[in-house]
Amino acid sequence: MNSPFGKIEWNKYEASLLIEAYKNVEAGDITRENAISKLSIRLRNRMLIHGISIGETYRNTNGINLQMSAIEYCLTNGEKGCIKPSQLFRDMVLMYVTDEDKFKAILIEAKEMYPEPIKEYSYQEHECVSNILRESNVEHYRYLPRFRIILSQRFSKGFRLNSIIATKQFNRYYEELFGEELLIDNEELNATISSCGLVLDDKLYLHNYLLDDTLKMRLEVYIKEVFTEPNRYIFYEVLFNEFYAELLDSRIADKEMFAAYLRYCYDDKWYFNSHYFANIENVKIDSDEIVVNYILEQCAVVSEDDAIAAISYLPEDWVRQSFNRNNTVLITNGRGLRFHIDIFVITSDELNRIIQIIALGISKFGFIGADELMDDLKKQVPSVIENNSTISELGIRNALALKLSGQFSFNRSVISNIGENISAVDALLTFARSHDKYSLAEIDQLASTLGTVLNYHLESISKYSCRLDNNNFISNRLVEFDCDKIDDALSLCCDGDFMPLKDITNFASFPPCGHVWNLRLLESFLLIGSKMFKLLYGGYLNKNNISGTVVKCNSQFKSFDDVVIYALATSEIRLTKNDALDFLANEGYIVQRRFATIDNLLIKANELRNKLKD
Repeated sequence: MNSPFGKIEWNKYEASLLIEAYKNVEAGDITRENAISKLSIRLRNRMLIHGISIGETYRNTNGINLQMSAIEYCLTNGEKGCIKPSQLFRDMVLMYVTDEDKFKAILIEAKEMYPEPIKEYSYQEHECVSNILRESNVEHYRYLPRFRIILSQRFSKGFRLNSIIATKQFNRYYEELFGEELLIDNEELNATISSCGLVLDDKLYLHNYLLDDTLKMRLEVYIKEVFTEPNRYIFYEVLFNEFYAELLDSRIADKEMFAAYLRYCYDDKWYFNSHYFANIENVKIDSDEIVVNYILEQCAVVSEDDAIAAISYLPEDWVRQSFNRNNTVLITNGRGLRFHIDIFVITSDELNRIIQIIALGISKFGFIGADELMDDLKKQVPSVIENNSTISELGIRNALALKLSGQFSFNRSVISNIGENISAVDALLTFARSHDKYSLAEIDQLASTLGTVLNYHLESISKYSCRLDNNNFISNRLVEFDCDKIDDALSLCCDGDFMPLKDITNFASFPPCGHVWNLRLLESFLLIGSKMFKLLYGGYLNKNNISGTVVKCNSQFKSFDDVVIYALATSEIRLTKNDALDFLANEGYIVQRRFATIDNLLIKANELRNKLKD
């Protein structure tokens, strides 16, 4: 169709686009030449979309250049520009200056009416665009603008590529809008559509519809402010979180989509990496160096949260990882607290005295506990504590572990000779093995010093020590168990397959063993000496209370859970959680009224009870 007009006057929508182009040039976002060229293509493109033939002079670059001079004349009060502006231009400039909201509304409408031409792609660089586009005979300059109109009007939330349903809808919309059938096959159609915008997860989005102009402008202002300094970078995640509240109202669903949008819109302006983009090429980011240097600069103990807040230009996960993995320079001072090793104050003389203290402790017992070392420091080298008053005892211990790592082995709270790497349980067993007699209080204090709980290790300790009573241990070699006779005595007590340990109260039939029989001594025998019986209990032994069951080795009960299920099923209680826990505690199966697997055991107990009734 030929244009029915001779000279086509500028309208307010074109004028708004012209003003925007001039302001972008003035801001340094684009060269005047590029701005004029892009606007010319955009304005001419509208005519082509509607099938209107235009001449070479229609909105060409020369004409746009002259009209931009007119806009410049208005905006600079005649100081710049070279032609007299029309009344329309004067009115639009006045609106731009005095009524920003009204001008923006017209500009938004103008961008709908005059869509940007399709962004050119390098087919080698963008795999999402099929080679079909290069090889087909489709008149893309005609089709692409039309496709963009359909996508903007009917698929503003995205077009699912290679979807049979979406493709059929697209063909129908094309015929409705343009009055003609779309004569290209589906593969070619999808390939062409994929070049119209941003492709993410097999879905095509028109980038102009992902963010509104106001938010996009704010985003660009933020980025430009960051990039005012050289060698700067912005992480997609950080930028996404900064604008998170505003992005909730956009069509950008997540950080990945946001990153893809930024790359699509600004790929020719900035340098993009998998996690961030920068204002110069080949920016290298060392988060470890950044975090370590920050903590050193504070000259104090720093919390993980404070480091994250201070280094907000890095993603939170990056800061957390760098905060926690640099153990050779960032010393733990407590949960979520660290300090730089360089702020730890200690002289070579103090360090030598500490080496002597540790060596002496190891020579006596094969190890020294961290708490014991701290007690010795307070008495013999108090200056170390005083000169590091802002650092906790844990922090001082960890700093010393680093300083002396080449001379001693530090395994949590246990210090031993280099290469031995003794654990807390190793230390407790060493203590038990090397002592003929010791009290519960002594070994309990040692466990605490080693940073562990004695209950967890009582069964292991029984390999070397028997419990004489509630308060004392003795070496196994100092107790003479007649295993067969003791088992015979137990058989008299336990006429069934099992019984709670605490129900054994009469030891008259038990043979002499050199010590007075009691439940604690029997507990030890069941752990190390019995051939016919075993002690089953929940979790671990208890240093203060008797619990568990005496079970015949040849019975059907292989685990403590098996015993509990049978005991509950054959009891007369209601099989509810509270009643079951009360029963188990009162009968001596468990110490406290809690049991991790009680819900599951109740189900099995109920099934067994019903089975026994049948």
